[in-house]
Amino acid sequence: VESVDDLIERIAERTEGWSGADLKLLVEKSKKRNLLDLIRGRKRKLTQKDFEKILEKQKPSTQAWFAEAIRACKRYGEGELLKEIEEIELKIKI
Repeated sequence: VESVDDLIERIAERTEGWSGADLKLLVEKSKKRNLLDLIRGRKRKLTQKDFEKILEKQKPSTQAWFAEAIRACKRYGEGELLKEIEEIELKIKI
């Protein structure tokens, strides 16, 4: 039996660098997956597997933001800002 704390810890490890909106979407999609099973007559608790299935497909929106910010800095010659953005991106391991 997995504890809620263990589940949260494992999800946190997999979602470093995600925005709050990304995490909210992950939870909503995981709950929906569980709800579909309930509708089909299979009542069960929300588990890590629900989150894992969503994590296989969902990527953080921050990836796209960083990619666009880096392109814009290069395009407009913002070398110092580019350096800062790349450092932040490395720290949060996107």
